[in-house]
Amino acid sequence: MHNKRTPKEKKKKTKKQIVFQIIAIVLIVAAGIGSGFYCGMLYLSSKIPKVNYAAYSEELLRPNIDEVKARTNGKNLSEVSAVDAFVLAEYNVENCEQYISTSSSTLTHNFGKQSVYAYKHKYNGQILKKEISTSSMKSYAQMIKYNGEEIHLYGGTPSGAGSAEWSDKYNSYTVENYKNEFGTSPLEIVPFIVSEKTISNADQTAKEVGKGIRQANGNYRFSLSLDTKSSVINYVKQIKVASSIANYPTFLQLDLVFEVTPDFKFVSITSIEMYSFSYSGIAVTCSGNITTYYDYTTIPTEV
Repeated sequence: MHNKRTPKEKKKKTKKQIVFQIIAIVLIVAAGIGSGFYCGMLYLSSKIPKVNYAAYSEELLRPNIDEVKARTNGKNLSEVSAVDAFVLAEYNVENCEQYISTSSSTLTHNFGKQSVYAYKHKYNGQILKKEISTSSMKSYAQMIKYNGEEIHLYGGTPSGAGSAEWSDKYNSYTVENYKNEFGTSPLEIVPFIVSEKTISNADQTAKEVGKGIRQANGNYRFSLSLDTKSSVINYVKQIKVASSIANYPTFLQLDLVFEVTPDFKFVSITSIEMYSFSYSGIAVTCSGNITTYYDYTTIPTEV
């Protein structure tokens, strides 16, 4: 004998069915949006322009320091171009007896923010360099010690703002091998190449004399825009390794604002950066300003 449902019971069932249908539709739409977003990001990732950095020669892009020294000899900062001011200051800092450089910056990307702390000193013929970076996407810590003969690379675990717990073990490199793998060597103070050959075509003022702005303290401030391909052929290697990405990033912007002392040494360098890369198939754009400050008198205490 079959039980017959009353009209009231049928109405209740109909309401339940409607609720379940609505929930199902919402879940399907949500899943579709998620899949659509991921597919969209995959599509954007595939559209990131690829640059053949191997087509560029660092040897040909580097400035001729003898020529720069010759044309700036006896001149003050108001009589040189932004390019020559940078090249000469870079040479002087890399070859001075001692310095300390520090930077603390925050970069933004699709997954949030990346906090980066960097410290470096040259003292008594030795170089110590630390970089500590934290974010929801990628955190790492790396320390380099260079004794004039070989490089010791230590790994670490970030333990706070500007601090990390360092491993006792290290990997040894020659300067050449380290540069081949990571793009730059500890002897270099910037990861990008600045010369008249790596300036953005749109920034012709960078090559013009007398474009620096005198500061109240007697220093001069300059600005220039770098070509987003030729100037970063080493920098992209550094970013690739640090970010654990499969391919090199593609730069969209690299501008510099820097202050130089009357004896052609850096007070600070600010790089305004923007670049894109694929991370696990997702298109990521990273941007921010990194300011590095230089000190030539303080005796280092970092170990």
